[in-house]
Amino acid sequence: MVSCEIFSEDAHGPEFFKRLVERLKKENIVDESLYVKTKKFPGICYTKSERAIKAASIDFDKIVVVVDADGPANREEVFKRVDVHIVKEIKSKVDVIILDYELEEWICYSFGILLGADKPFKALSDRCKEKRGAKRGYKKWQLPRFVENLDINALRRNCRSFEVFVSILLAGK
Repeated sequence: MVSCEIFSEDAHGPEFFKRLVERLKKENIVDESLYVKTKKFPGICYTKSERAIKAASIDFDKIVVVVDADGPANREEVFKRVDVHIVKEIKSKVDVIILDYELEEWICYSFGILLGADKPFKALSDRCKEKRGAKRGYKKWQLPRFVENLDINALRRNCRSFEVFVSILLAGK
């Protein structure tokens, strides 16, 4: 059995990833024996991040760190800021996934929501308002609830960071 710890920068990311991995197992996309634990990532500029990754390397075969770039132009800089927290001895166990904007982009790609000039959070919030015919839009705490409605096939086809995520989980077989 392969074990993996997934760190998410988003406060509601750990529950999102827990539900997502369970769904991927149910749909036979990843191995059912894969053991996954999810945690909130302390942040890309905190010394606590290095300690969290080191600690995970003791107990887990694989570590996945998912962080926001807040714009595709920032991806390289964000990677450098995360990479400094990964000590050389464990680099082979750690994969870093840099989202172009934020985790909500996966929901937008899945639902076919065009971002235009908006960040995914705003585009998703606008869509939620439109669908509900109400003033209230998307709230961060709702993130895990979207897992059950994700179009996994559309995500794998249209979202590079999601396909990288699935590939990392599959590599653990």
